Amino acid sequence: MVERLAFLHTVNSNIAPFDAAAVAAGFDASRHQVRSDLLARATQEGGVNAALEGDVEAALDEGLSKADLVFLTCSSIGAVADKMQGRGLPVLRTDQVLADAVFTDAIALPKGASVAVLVVAPTSVGPTSELFKARQSAMKAESIPMDVTLVPDVWDHFLAGDMARYLEGLRQAIIRFAAANPSYTHIALAQASMTKAAEGVDAGRASLWTIPSATKAYLAKLKQG
Repeated sequence: MVERLAFLHTVNSNIAPFDAAAVAAGFDASRHQVRSDLLARATQEGGVNAALEGDVEAALDEGLSKADLVFLTCSSIGAVADKMQGRGLPVLRTDQVLADAVFTDAIALPKGASVAVLVVAPTSVGPTSELFKARQSAMKAESIPMDVTLVPDVWDHFLAGDMARYLEGLRQAIIRFAAANPSYTHIALAQASMTKAAEGVDAGRASLWTIPSATKAYLAKLKQG
């Protein structure tokens, strides 16, 4: 039974939405560990090497020492959580929660479902693509078209700490993408930092999906048993 939750973040701004999701689902305030250095190294080194993998695993192990389930909220280093989950450890990527929620909803549509996955960090394109393809296969949703797209020209604003320009640039990019690609029924924002940019956005035919909202729904089901 899961009673204690822990989260490993790489940005401080992810604490509030995930803590709110946990509390809304009926869990006590969660344990949060922020390791911005892990994302910085993944960005500088172009991905996860052996040394970085070891450090991410150590951070997740620290969470496991205090909780029954640990969520990793950074997609750029998500492959480490996949490996630990594969060894039977209670570690889960929050973007996996998003992928499962999106494909579950898409499968339920009578016809014509298609999924677009938007990413802002170049280092997340590979891990996100691999994750969504793996979940698509595991859920037998291969017949549903799915594309992963990097949103250009916004991530540098995030790295510079200019959240206003980052969110506004991303918001406009989502609007343009939805208008130019009206065939998609689902648009998934595959990084937690993208969440606020979705507020008030008209995506036309498509429904917008964010990681915190998917996590909230997942935790509510988990709490209910």
